[in-house]
Amino acid sequence: PEFRTRVIEILSRTANGCLQELNYRPGMPQQLAELQNRVNNFQDENKKLYEDNHRLTQSFKSAQEKFVAKERLYTGTIQSLEQRVVALQRQNQGILARESSLANGCPDYAHLHAEYIRLIEYCSQLKHQISALQNIMAMENPLFPPPPQQNT
Repeated sequence: PEFRTRVIEILSRTANGCLQELNYRPGMPQQLAELQNRVNNFQDENKKLYEDNHRLTQSFKSAQEKFVAKERLYTGTIQSLEQRVVALQRQNQGILARESSLANGCPDYAHLHAEYIRLIEYCSQLKHQISALQNIMAMENPLFPPPPQQNT
C-alpha cells in the first residue's frame, strides 16, 4: 500500500510537471471554451461590420455619382447663365452707347427724352390723384366701388 501510494504520487507529480511544462493549468478547458465563444462572437460581429461597410460604400458611391451628375448639370447651367449675363451686359452697353450718342448728337433727342421722363412722372402723379379721389368717393358713397389695385 505504501509503495503503491508512493508510485501514484511520483506519477502524479510527473504528470503535473509535464502539464505545467506544456503550460496547462486548472480551468483551462473552461477558458478555452470562453475564448472560443469570444472568437465566434467577434467573427459574427466582424461579418456584420463588413456587410455594413459594404452597404455604406455602395451608398456612398451612389451618392457621389448623383453629386457628380448634379455638379456637371449645375456647372453647365452656371456657365450658360454666365455667358448670357456677358451677352446682356454687352447689349446693355451698346444700348447705353447708342442712347448717349443720340443724346450728344441730337439736341432734339435730349429734349424729347427729358420730356418723356417728365410725362412719366406726371402720369404717375395723376394715377395717385385718381386713386385718392376714388378712395374719397368710396368713403362718401358706399355704393361706389373702391379703385382696383394697380402696379405702378
